Amino acid sequence: MAWTAPRTWVTGEVVTAALMNTHVRDDLRYLKGLDGDVTIEANIVTAFNVDGVDVSAHKAGTAQAQHDGGAGNHTHQSSGAQGNTLDHGAALTGKGDDDHTQYALRTILTTRGDIVYRNATVWARLAKGNAGEFLKQGANDPEWAQGVATREVFFPITGINNAGTLGAVGDFIINTLTAGNYCYFNFKAPHDFVSLTECKILGISDGTGTIDWTATTDFAAIGEAYNTNSDSDTANGLAMNDTEIEEVDISAAFTGLAADDYVGVKFLVDAVDTLASYRVTGLVFKYT
Repeated sequence: MAWTAPRTWVTGEVVTAALMNTHVRDDLRYLKGLDGDVTIEANIVTAFNVDGVDVSAHKAGTAQAQHDGGAGNHTHQSSGAQGNTLDHGAALTGKGDDDHTQYALRTILTTRGDIVYRNATVWARLAKGNAGEFLKQGANDPEWAQGVATREVFFPITGINNAGTLGAVGDFIINTLTAGNYCYFNFKAPHDFVSLTECKILGISDGTGTIDWTATTDFAAIGEAYNTNSDSDTANGLAMNDTEIEEVDISAAFTGLAADDYVGVKFLVDAVDTLASYRVTGLVFKYT
């Protein structure tokens, strides 16, 4: 019997034996394979487990595959009439090695350290990088880059002096600094710190003009005097624009900083030009 497209029944229709035989019995016999080979349509997804089941040999055209359900072995012939259609290589030995995945990866990965990734259309190979490089995301695909990945931490204001004003600009907590005012930051250099990339004070300018500033630091490890390391940085005439978030780079005030050092920072506004104030929000610490 051949497969018959299932009938759509309508209300009030008389169901006859002929209709039942054609649309129910015969289609069930077809699906069971009682009347010949079953044709499986495209786009059918199946899920099954053959562990512990004795699956007999089967043929697909002239290519024969042998299955041993009990042991989980799965091998393919690679000689004879089928040529090398199923030639997966001698190293693919069974279910434990996941033959098909191993074969797919073998065609892409050629060198120890290679990485497989998905490009715009297909799986692709990213050749191994060089010692010391790190993996980063490019515009679309992953790529190797020189150096060490940069990390970043933000620290809010820790303390203010008596003349400074703690308040808010919009939803930002700020310390308003005019000439002679300062604020403090306390933090710990991260455990994975190697070298400083940059350290910047962040604030919101109240007016357009310039400021003069000075930053001083003390830092030391557990068991050392608090001022084992002391440093400073200063600059004049830093331009700022009204209401913008502005950066003040104080990176030069951290000579000799090491991982796990505890750090104290004092940031002082020496003078303001036509600004009413520099309203500090926090400190950004970038490192490798």
